[in-house]
Amino acid sequence: MRLSAPALTLAAFLGLAAVLLVGSVTLARREKTERTERERGLHYRLADALAGEIQRLDALYETHLANLARPPVPEPRDAFLDACRNIIGVRRFSLLHPVPGKDVQLDFRPPGAAPVPAPIFVGGTLFPGTARRELAPARFFDSQAARTGWIEEPGKLPLYFQTRTESELAVLTVDAAEVRTAIDTRLREWVTEPFGPVAAGGGEDRVVSPTRTVLAQSGAATAAPADWVLPVRGRFGVWRVESWDTRTVRQSWHAPTLAAGGAGAVLAILLGSFLAARLGSAQRLAEQRVSFVNHVSHELRTPLMNMLLNADLAADLLDESPAEARRRLALLREEGQRLARLTENVLTWSRRERGKLQLDPRLCDLEAVLADVARLFEPLLARRAIAFHRHGPPVAGPRLLDPDALTQIVANLFSNVEKYAGREATLDFTVAADDAALTLTVADDGPGIPPGAEARIFAPFERLDDSVNSGSAGAGLGLAIARELATRLGGTLRLVRVEHGARFELCIPAPVAASLPC
Repeated sequence: MRLSAPALTLAAFLGLAAVLLVGSVTLARREKTERTERERGLHYRLADALAGEIQRLDALYETHLANLARPPVPEPRDAFLDACRNIIGVRRFSLLHPVPGKDVQLDFRPPGAAPVPAPIFVGGTLFPGTARRELAPARFFDSQAARTGWIEEPGKLPLYFQTRTESELAVLTVDAAEVRTAIDTRLREWVTEPFGPVAAGGGEDRVVSPTRTVLAQSGAATAAPADWVLPVRGRFGVWRVESWDTRTVRQSWHAPTLAAGGAGAVLAILLGSFLAARLGSAQRLAEQRVSFVNHVSHELRTPLMNMLLNADLAADLLDESPAEARRRLALLREEGQRLARLTENVLTWSRRERGKLQLDPRLCDLEAVLADVARLFEPLLARRAIAFHRHGPPVAGPRLLDPDALTQIVANLFSNVEKYAGREATLDFTVAADDAALTLTVADDGPGIPPGAEARIFAPFERLDDSVNSGSAGAGLGLAIARELATRLGGTLRLVRVEHGARFELCIPAPVAASLPC
């Protein structure tokens, strides 16, 4: 969408005002973050409960391993293999002898799993290509060595759990990652209850696993490091209870900077509004003249095209369907009358602009004039299913008035109803007269005139929908001409505000012939 010069000017100055305001606020803002340390008694209790649960799970797992790793290999061997596979994380069973050649190596890796180093005494043999972890026999067959437990090798994976007799060493190779995952699954369910009191405090807290998986959390997730961390160590890693302190951001502004920015913004807005108004006034004057030509050209073309179309159709249907041909000829007449009214409005406005608009008051039958206008609009209103109701007694006697001006005023008011009231509306035409004046009211129950548009609808070239292709015919001159003629007749034309629809009231002098001086 292309903006006009006034709009661009105003937008530029509004942008300058916005920059000044934003800049002054940015420069004037001062922020200070205050940290308040939280009470952590509930966190300690949570860490103690977590440590107890992890120790229980470690002990339970070691019990299962100890029951499984008992030399020699139990029989039947298939049942033993199934038992090994049923324990989470067990990857290999190794039965080692100080005497080479008697070792047993059973691999329980699932399909596709990476190979794990096989434990073997120094000097022992394995299948070619099998990774190995060499162990010293003396380390295990010493009288002081424990008969059951983990083979401690800090920093090395996988883990090994051993059980020995006087002459054999049974070793289970354990995948620590798989066991850790199983513990996290268990803890995620277990931690809900002990974490509840901590979460109820409304702060930001969480419990995380050794792999940084969040097992429980309260408050908004943050990427900032925790202000308080309590580690809980287990065989398979370190779990953490993390907590963040409360932070309050306090803002203040430098008053002189804000005042300077605000004053600059107001000055920019005022200057932009002034320049935009001046440019807009000049542009509207030029656009009004161009719009007049565009509207009139378009509105003249529409009835002309309809007339040509209906004339062609009537000629084609004259022999085949005389009734339809007559209907088309009636439409042709209606469009001709519409063209005549539009042309008359344009000519009247042109004479007014040149200062040559003259009225011709004379004695006339006003009732006949009003009846002719109503009869002229009967087919147009019927085609849009608009019900026409005439109210009031006939106007008696000849009156001194310009009948052409009255016809043009009433025709423009009726045309307004026909164009804007919508289908199946109602047009109420009320006539009231005394010896000196005539009052006409034209009312409809259509969408009406929006509040605030009372003055605009009487301005020349103005329509509530100002688009050429809006669907409503007219150049925006009807009401302007009607009010101009009413004023020149010595009367008034005004919009009466009603709850539904629109109502126009015309009051003009119309003395009867008997009251005129001889």
